[in-house]
Amino acid sequence: MMGLNNMFTSIASAIPPLYSYYLYLTTQCNMRCRHCAYDANYIDSGKQVDRFLDIKIIEKALREGIPLGLRSVKLSGGEPLLHPQFVDIIQLISEANLSINIETNGVLLNSKIVHVLSMTSKPVFVAVSLDGKDAQSHEFLRGVHGCFEKVTRGISSLVDAGIHPEIIMCIHKENIDEIEDCANLAADLGCSLMKISMIHETGRKNENGSLKLLSFEELYEIGNKITSDISRRVSIPLIYYWPIAFHSLNQLSSTGFLCSITNILGIMPGGKIVLCGFGDQERSGYFTYGVFGEDTIADIWKNHPQLLNIRESIPSKLVGICSNCIFRIQCRGFCAVQTYNEAGSLTNPFWFCKEAADKGLFPRSRMISCDH
Repeated sequence: MMGLNNMFTSIASAIPPLYSYYLYLTTQCNMRCRHCAYDANYIDSGKQVDRFLDIKIIEKALREGIPLGLRSVKLSGGEPLLHPQFVDIIQLISEANLSINIETNGVLLNSKIVHVLSMTSKPVFVAVSLDGKDAQSHEFLRGVHGCFEKVTRGISSLVDAGIHPEIIMCIHKENIDEIEDCANLAADLGCSLMKISMIHETGRKNENGSLKLLSFEELYEIGNKITSDISRRVSIPLIYYWPIAFHSLNQLSSTGFLCSITNILGIMPGGKIVLCGFGDQERSGYFTYGVFGEDTIADIWKNHPQLLNIRESIPSKLVGICSNCIFRIQCRGFCAVQTYNEAGSLTNPFWFCKEAADKGLFPRSRMISCDH
């Protein structure tokens, strides 16, 4: 019988489908977020932006990606709605009959954009950032006065058009007690669910020192509180951004943060081809694969050594607690890019899981061997 590692290697040797593009439409943003993972450059909403992903690149990327299995496109940034051809991009992707996912701060949503989103060939999925129950809390993190009113208005315009967005709340010491209130606000606005996200030590890294981040113990405690307490009292699903080994059985079917590391490619505003936006932050360039126009998507997808290494290494070569987790195939180390940024290795255990294991807090029921 084929051994488990040999089976993984055999599977990895096949070329997986390229299910999704992550298109980063601009490096610019109309928010000054203290925690920005991409270190986007602030620009007033009314000003002209220089750095955009050329729509011709997008059109050609779709043509090259569809034969490889492309079925969805995620639009992000910076703030993707700053792109002057945003509506044209939506229509282009819709005409290709691909699913569309949008990550936005919601401030620039207007009737024209929302109407176009409501007319796509497949339902569009929109994730909007909302980081507190009121203007004071939300605007503390986002850094722009008046944005709370604009984002709640933008959410309402989506809901009025039949699009019920997801909310993403980034938690820190100042807003951790507002999770339930924020979820209730999201429910009142007509949102479909709320995701609660840890803040990464990337990008700006809290450059002015005013953002108090949560310790492992606090993140672990709030995760359990969300699962056992808060989620029972709110009317929309809550999904906490931690590895799936920590999810309750009820949450496993709705986990919304699994990384499809072996089925994605990202394209940055200048045409650089990367794994994803987080990968573009990695200084050695390990997750950078080429430049659009100089390299074809098919050649990169089939032959690039870093992509081949990812397929061979994840999940078969994961080490530590990640190698002993019953969800290692689904979870794939949770975020290999963050692990590589921190440890210089794709296969080291994810930091949260390692800390949990070291402190005896990793769920024993999720281990292959409880002797680990």
